[in-house]
This record gives sequence, structure tokens and C-alpha cells, in this order.
Amino acid sequence: MAFFDIAKYDGAGNIQLFPPGDLNADLFERLYAAGARVMSMSWGSPDSNCYSTYAVMVDEFMHNHPDSLVIFAAGNSGIKGDYSVVTPSTAKSCVTVGASYNVQQTSFGLESHINFVAYFSSAGPTADGRLKPDLVAPGYYITAARALRGCDTIQSRGTSMATPVVAGNAALIRQWFMKGMYQNKAFVPNGALLKAMLVRGRKTTGRGGGGKKGLSIKEGLENKGQTRDARVLCLFP
Repeated sequence: MAFFDIAKYDGAGNIQLFPPGDLNADLFERLYAAGARVMSMSWGSPDSNCYSTYAVMVDEFMHNHPDSLVIFAAGNSGIKGDYSVVTPSTAKSCVTVGASYNVQQTSFGLESHINFVAYFSSAGPTADGRLKPDLVAPGYYITAARALRGCDTIQSRGTSMATPVVAGNAALIRQWFMKGMYQNKAFVPNGALLKAMLVRGRKTTGRGGGGKKGLSIKEGLENKGQTRDARVLCLFP
């Protein structure tokens, strides 16, 4: 496991994300050299829905490193409606993750729970018409380590919180293959296989508070489904 920090203080003394200009050379390649094969990216450009230069770099890296899987947060612009998924999660090869609710919750006067997409979760399609996000995972609220506070934790919401949930699932699937649990044959799975397993393991969800309750994928959720790996693997006894 490797952690890389792409945040720094701006001129006003606030912490901001500053992704490197060359994602491949200055981020992905360094993570790969450190041993990472499943890469969780909880950042993006909220004002861009296109297949950007960054998105191209994501696809280039996965093409050149087929044993890797890059996972990106879809963004938190769902209140804007369709075409709100953000770049570089618009890349073709990566797994793009939206957020579902976590437990029984109320927002916009509507009851929502884990089977519903969170109102803020960015929606597809991409600017060029491709289906994104690929799936959703719990992201409202999630307890995580708190930055700059020692061993403290914090509860937060967003697709940035859902993305590591999917990355953890991808790591379990990768381990499952590498331990030879598929037909007693151990091998290193490629990123495309991991993505396929994640997507195949989804179940249909509805749109939660702020949208049409019970809306199915075919009715307009652009391929959103909650990750359920146990449907395709025997991960648990």
C-alpha cells in the first residue's frame, strides 16, 4: 500500500489539491514503482465533463500497465443533473464511482438508504455520450482518517469517500485471483478483469432524496449500480 500527497498550501494558507501536469510520470508511475496496482483517486475537475488530457493520461497508463486499475470519484455535482460526472473520471478504462446513501437517511424530505444514489452524486453521461459512473458505493457518511490530526477520524460524505470503498473491493478481488481461489490457479489479474468483476457485481439502485425515488438504471441512472462483489465471488464463508 502506498500513499502519495498531491495537496499543498496556496497563497492564502489554505490546503488545495495540485495534481501534477503529467499524471503518468509524476503520479501513476511513482505509485506503480512503489508497488501499487489498485489506485484510488478522490479528486477531479468540477467544471469539466469532457474527455480531457488528464482522462487520456489515465487511459494511456492503464494501456501501458495492464495489471493496474485506476479508480476515480465521479464528483459531487449531481444537483446539476445529467452530464455532471467530472474529468478525469471520464476516462474510458478507469472505474468511475458515484455515491449511494449508507443507512436509512432523510434528505429533501424523502427517505433514502443504501439502495439509493445520493442526491449529490454526479450523473452521466460524459460529454461524448459514454455511460458513467460505472457503479456506486456507500458515501454518505463514511468514517475515515482525518488529515493533519494524528490518529483522529472524521465523518464525511461524497464520492471521494465512496471511491476507496470500491478500491478495497478491487483489492480483495485481486487477492482472490492471486491466491489461486479461481479453479486453483493463481495468476495476476489485469485491470480490465477487475473492472469487469466489479461492474458485474452491481445491483440496480434508485435515485435517492432530491430525485425520483425508485428510479432504475434503465430509466435513466446511466449505468449506476451498487457494488456487490459477493454476487460474482465467494469472498465470504
